[in-house]
Amino acid sequence: ITEPEKYILLNSLLHQNRLKIGSAIKFTKTFLSYKKIPSPSSEATLRRYIDDFKKTRYDVWINAREGAKALNDKCLPYTERDWRLLTVGEGLVADGHRLNFRVINPFTGKPCRATIVLFWDWKSAYPLGWEIMLEENIQCIASALRNAILCLGKIPKWLLIDNGKAFKSNVFTSDIDLEDGITYGMFATLGIHTHFTQAYNPQSKPLERFWGTFNNWFERLLPSYTGASIPDKPPYMMRNEKDAQARHNERIPKIEEVQKMLLEWREFYSSQPS
Repeated sequence: ITEPEKYILLNSLLHQNRLKIGSAIKFTKTFLSYKKIPSPSSEATLRRYIDDFKKTRYDVWINAREGAKALNDKCLPYTERDWRLLTVGEGLVADGHRLNFRVINPFTGKPCRATIVLFWDWKSAYPLGWEIMLEENIQCIASALRNAILCLGKIPKWLLIDNGKAFKSNVFTSDIDLEDGITYGMFATLGIHTHFTQAYNPQSKPLERFWGTFNNWFERLLPSYTGASIPDKPPYMMRNEKDAQARHNERIPKIEEVQKMLLEWREFYSSQPS
């Protein structure tokens, strides 16, 4: 393979527009022919060259075509954490989740998608305590932590919590003396060490797997389910689906009803083999 062939071909393929290999080869041949530069290699030879480049320089290929996040997810080394070294209640994981079903807004009476904040025991994978509110905020997190401690029967040593604004509030994390007249951090008051997950890195949050199970085992069973993504939307939410809309049960639960259902569902979830 000549140097001009390599140069034009790699410049075409190592681009974020992600040109197909066959198209890049065709354009390379056409460009070199137009410039009257010899191109003796066959298309099969050029394709083998690209296949070898992908095997030996996969990190360069992914970073150029898919970006830094894909490079981190697919190529870079990572550390595994062994949950077997923990004891029950030693460390909790907290995260917020926008519910994939609608509830009745207690202030307006209209349907809306609320937010649940959950504290989950890492060792036993048991959902300890949660709170449902319209938006993730300080009161919601404080109530969820209280429910988790009451269920657990003791105060955990540390928390692994989300990197969101509500979780990083000074109410929870500040470690200032009460005599200063500033609200003392609730986590610090309870003697709980806090660790924040890395931003835009879902692999660092063990709860992501639980939310998938929660979506399939609880949220999909409710008539007001809205789907976990746009392709997952039920037919009744789409245009011109009159038959699906006629068959749809329009009942939307209240937040209090969802709380009771979650308590019963937790017993079912915890009884399943793990």
